Amino acid sequence: NQHQNQQQHQHQQQLKLGELSCAKYGGPSDEIASKMVYWKDIPSDASFQSPHKLQHSQPVQNVHETKYMTFEPDGGGWNNIRMAMETVVVLAHATGRTLVLPPAQSIYLLRRDAHKHNTKFTFADFFPIESLNDEHHGIDIITMEEFLQRMAMTGRLRNHTTGHISFPPQ
Repeated sequence: NQHQNQQQHQHQQQLKLGELSCAKYGGPSDEIASKMVYWKDIPSDASFQSPHKLQHSQPVQNVHETKYMTFEPDGGGWNNIRMAMETVVVLAHATGRTLVLPPAQSIYLLRRDAHKHNTKFTFADFFPIESLNDEHHGIDIITMEEFLQRMAMTGRLRNHTTGHISFPPQ
């Protein structure tokens, strides 16, 4: 079983965005599955960088300021959550911002039978976040923990109303 899990993990690592493999889960062959994919990988998309990102990378008073986009996923069903995630990835990419993924949380309809399985999930559990970062040079995606380390714990997160430094709750 461990060997099978290692093979599945290696196979997932080999898949590029825009590919689908169902055979190992008892579904159709990879050849048939390739006809079911509703998206296509466009190689030139991987090198696109937003002109806004280029503006953010220019030093202002000798400081490179990364702009961030945080979001809270829809509280509805999985399809709403998936569509919101796809939309926010595109929006962050188009505006040149680093996307900050929300922390692990329960997802409607996946929190049933909490005594039987994990009920807290991150987007990395469902989306190829590492592949997005690796294959698309203009997309930067980080976890909420990484964002808090970069910004809040270094005193760079400020309350916009008061101007005071904000730290995460203890």
